[in-house]
Amino acid sequence: VGAYPAASSDLWMIDVMRDSIIGRFTFTQSNSNYPVWSPDSRELLFSSNQDGFLSMYRKPVSGAAEERPFIKASANNYPTDWSRDGRTIVFTAVAPSTQADIWTAPATGDGKPAAFLATSFNEFGGRLSPDGRIPASTTAFFFVGASLGNISLPWLTGQAFDRISPR
Repeated sequence: VGAYPAASSDLWMIDVMRDSIIGRFTFTQSNSNYPVWSPDSRELLFSSNQDGFLSMYRKPVSGAAEERPFIKASANNYPTDWSRDGRTIVFTAVAPSTQADIWTAPATGDGKPAAFLATSFNEFGGRLSPDGRIPASTTAFFFVGASLGNISLPWLTGQAFDRISPR
Protein backbone atom coordinates (compact mmCIF):
# COMPACT_ATOMS: atom_id res chain seq x y z
CA VAL A 1 0.00 0.00 0.00
CA GLY A 2 1.31 3.46 -0.80
CA ALA A 3 0.66 6.42 1.48
CA TYR A 4 0.63 9.74 -0.37
CA PRO A 5 1.28 12.84 1.73
CA ALA A 6 1.98 16.13 -0.04
CA ALA A 7 5.74 15.88 -0.59
CA SER A 8 6.55 12.16 -0.53
CA SER A 9 5.03 8.69 -0.41
CA ASP A 10 6.16 5.46 1.20
CA LEU A 11 5.20 1.81 0.92
CA TRP A 12 3.52 0.12 3.88
CA MET A 13 2.82 -3.55 4.63
CA ILE A 14 -0.73 -4.45 5.66
CA ASP A 15 -1.96 -7.88 6.74
CA VAL A 16 -5.38 -7.99 5.07
CA MET A 17 -6.27 -11.32 6.71
CA ARG A 18 -5.87 -9.82 10.18
CA ASP A 19 -6.92 -6.30 9.17
CA SER A 20 -3.78 -4.82 10.69
CA ILE A 21 -0.85 -2.68 9.65
CA ILE A 22 2.46 -4.54 9.77
CA GLY A 23 4.53 -1.41 9.27
CA ARG A 24 6.18 1.07 7.01
CA PHE A 25 8.38 -0.53 4.35
CA THR A 26 10.21 2.46 2.83
CA PHE A 27 11.65 5.42 4.71
CA THR A 28 12.76 8.05 2.21
CA GLN A 29 11.92 11.69 1.66
CA SER A 30 10.88 10.81 -1.90
CA ASN A 31 8.07 8.93 -3.62
CA SER A 32 8.17 5.14 -3.46
CA ASN A 33 5.53 3.31 -5.49
CA TYR A 34 4.68 0.54 -7.98
CA PRO A 35 5.57 -2.44 -5.73
CA VAL A 36 5.91 -5.88 -7.32
CA TRP A 37 6.38 -9.06 -5.27
CA SER A 38 9.10 -11.57 -6.08
CA PRO A 39 7.65 -15.02 -6.91
CA ASP A 40 8.92 -16.40 -3.58
CA SER A 41 7.49 -13.40 -1.65
CA ARG A 42 10.89 -12.62 -0.11
CA GLU A 43 11.51 -9.31 -1.89
CA LEU A 44 9.72 -6.29 -3.24
CA LEU A 45 10.80 -4.46 -6.36
CA PHE A 46 9.54 -0.88 -6.51
CA SER A 47 10.24 2.53 -7.97
CA SER A 48 11.46 5.58 -6.11
CA ASN A 49 12.48 9.03 -7.26
CA GLN A 50 15.04 9.49 -4.48
CA ASP A 51 17.67 10.31 -7.13
CA GLY A 52 15.43 12.40 -9.40
CA PHE A 53 13.75 10.07 -11.89
CA LEU A 54 11.74 6.99 -10.91
CA SER A 55 14.38 4.26 -10.68
CA MET A 56 13.84 0.67 -9.58
CA TYR A 57 14.97 -0.66 -6.21
CA ARG A 58 14.65 -4.01 -4.48
CA LYS A 59 14.43 -4.79 -0.80
CA PRO A 60 13.93 -7.93 1.31
CA VAL A 61 10.44 -8.06 2.82
CA SER A 62 12.00 -9.09 6.14
CA GLY A 63 13.60 -5.65 6.38
CA ALA A 64 16.95 -7.32 7.07
CA ALA A 65 18.65 -5.06 4.53
CA GLU A 66 18.17 -1.61 3.02
CA GLU A 67 16.83 -1.20 -0.48
CA ARG A 68 19.43 -1.40 -3.21
CA PRO A 69 19.29 -0.02 -6.73
CA PHE A 70 18.10 -2.46 -9.36
CA ILE A 71 18.06 -0.15 -12.39
CA LYS A 72 19.15 3.47 -12.16
CA ALA A 73 17.28 5.52 -14.71
CA SER A 74 17.88 8.64 -16.75
CA ALA A 75 14.09 8.78 -17.27
CA ASN A 76 11.17 7.33 -15.30
CA ASN A 77 10.82 3.55 -15.11
CA TYR A 78 8.72 1.31 -12.90
CA PRO A 79 8.22 -2.45 -12.49
CA THR A 80 5.03 -4.15 -13.61
CA ASP A 81 5.73 -7.89 -13.26
CA TRP A 82 8.22 -10.49 -12.05
CA SER A 83 8.11 -13.82 -13.91
CA ARG A 84 6.97 -16.83 -11.89
CA ASP A 85 10.28 -18.58 -12.48
CA GLY A 86 11.97 -15.57 -10.87
CA ARG A 87 14.28 -14.90 -13.81
CA THR A 88 12.75 -11.87 -15.57
CA ILE A 89 11.54 -8.44 -14.53
CA VAL A 90 9.04 -6.64 -16.78
CA PHE A 91 8.95 -2.87 -16.49
CA THR A 92 7.76 0.32 -18.16
CA ALA A 93 10.44 2.78 -19.24
CA VAL A 94 9.64 6.28 -20.42
CA ALA A 95 11.81 7.76 -23.18
CA PRO A 96 11.35 11.11 -24.92
CA SER A 97 11.60 9.52 -28.38
CA THR A 98 9.17 6.62 -27.92
CA GLN A 99 7.17 7.60 -24.81
CA ALA A 100 6.24 4.67 -22.50
CA ASP A 101 7.64 1.30 -23.56
CA ILE A 102 7.81 -2.23 -22.17
CA TRP A 103 11.25 -3.54 -21.26
CA THR A 104 12.62 -6.67 -19.60
CA ALA A 105 15.70 -7.27 -17.47
CA PRO A 106 17.25 -10.32 -15.81
CA ALA A 107 16.10 -10.42 -12.16
CA THR A 108 19.68 -11.07 -11.06
CA GLY A 109 20.55 -7.49 -11.99
CA ASP A 110 23.28 -8.85 -14.27
CA GLY A 111 22.89 -8.33 -17.94
CA LYS A 112 21.47 -5.48 -19.91
CA PRO A 113 17.78 -4.49 -20.00
CA ALA A 114 16.15 -5.04 -23.39
CA ALA A 115 13.28 -3.29 -25.12
CA PHE A 116 10.39 -5.71 -25.51
CA LEU A 117 7.88 -3.35 -27.15
CA ALA A 118 9.01 0.16 -28.07
CA THR A 119 6.97 2.08 -30.61
CA SER A 120 5.84 5.66 -31.07
CA PHE A 121 2.72 4.74 -29.05
CA ASN A 122 2.49 4.36 -25.27
CA GLU A 123 2.87 0.74 -24.13
CA PHE A 124 2.71 0.18 -20.40
CA GLY A 125 1.61 -2.20 -17.66
CA GLY A 126 3.35 -5.24 -19.18
CA ARG A 127 2.41 -8.53 -17.52
CA LEU A 128 3.27 -12.14 -18.27
CA SER A 129 0.84 -15.03 -18.41
CA PRO A 130 1.25 -17.59 -15.59
CA ASP A 131 3.40 -19.79 -17.83
CA GLY A 132 5.57 -16.79 -18.75
CA ARG A 133 5.01 -17.21 -22.49
CA ILE A 134 2.39 -14.63 -23.45
CA PRO A 135 2.67 -10.96 -22.56
CA ALA A 136 -0.26 -8.64 -22.02
CA SER A 137 -0.09 -4.86 -21.88
CA THR A 138 -1.99 -1.68 -22.33
CA THR A 139 -1.26 0.26 -25.49
CA ALA A 140 -2.55 3.70 -26.31
CA PHE A 141 -3.11 3.82 -30.06
CA PHE A 142 -4.40 7.13 -31.32
CA PHE A 143 -6.00 7.00 -34.75
CA VAL A 144 -8.36 9.76 -35.82
CA GLY A 145 -11.25 8.47 -37.94
CA ALA A 146 -9.65 5.06 -38.49
CA SER A 147 -10.57 1.57 -37.37
CA LEU A 148 -7.78 -0.29 -35.63
CA GLY A 149 -8.95 -3.77 -36.62
CA ASN A 150 -6.31 -6.44 -36.00
CA ILE A 151 -3.02 -5.68 -34.32
CA SER A 152 0.01 -7.42 -35.75
CA LEU A 153 2.65 -8.38 -33.18
CA PRO A 154 5.33 -10.09 -35.29
CA TRP A 155 7.92 -9.63 -32.54
CA LEU A 156 5.91 -12.11 -30.45
CA THR A 157 4.82 -14.99 -32.65
CA GLY A 158 4.37 -13.74 -36.20
CA GLN A 159 0.59 -13.89 -35.73
CA ALA A 160 -2.05 -11.17 -35.80
CA PHE A 161 -4.31 -10.72 -32.78
CA ASP A 162 -7.76 -9.25 -32.44
CA ARG A 163 -8.24 -6.48 -29.94
CA ILE A 164 -9.59 -8.04 -26.74
CA SER A 165 -11.06 -4.92 -25.16
CA PRO A 166 -13.91 -2.82 -26.57
CA ARG A 167 -13.40 0.72 -27.74
